[in-house]
Amino acid sequence: MIDVSQISQINSQIAAHMLCQDSERMASLLEQMCGSIRIPSPQSYPSQAELMEFFMPGIHARQTDIEEEFSELSRQWKRDNRSSSSTTVIAMHPAYQRIIGMGTPALRLILRELSGQLDHWFWALRAISGEDPVPESHRGKLRLMAADWLEWGRRNGYA
Repeated sequence: MIDVSQISQINSQIAAHMLCQDSERMASLLEQMCGSIRIPSPQSYPSQAELMEFFMPGIHARQTDIEEEFSELSRQWKRDNRSSSSTTVIAMHPAYQRIIGMGTPALRLILRELSGQLDHWFWALRAISGEDPVPESHRGKLRLMAADWLEWGRRNGYA
């Protein structure tokens, strides 16, 4: 039987696993935590969007707002840095810094942007994720660096 104090913990775990799209692991975790509750097969689970709306009402509206803000900031950043070749100048632009300030929700948007057009998103990706999947031999080679980050995004559920 579920104790009321466990509901928040369960919700957090569900959200984390839901975002990783790891339904079998989520089912296993729920079975461990809830014991007597039978978990339906993954094929009968609600969609990720339905679960997110249930556990985080209004999430789609917030996601749309984040996407719009990201698009506007990205346009400003690109417009203002067309002629700059300095990584520091590019990364210190106020719009770029605001994108970094968006945190984890920006990762999926940056990776989507990077998959369509090569650009200097690597500083932001490292700053937000705290990781750097680019091997030394790929440094300075935009296509290879982008491929490394896109692979990282796929492995971590962002792309």
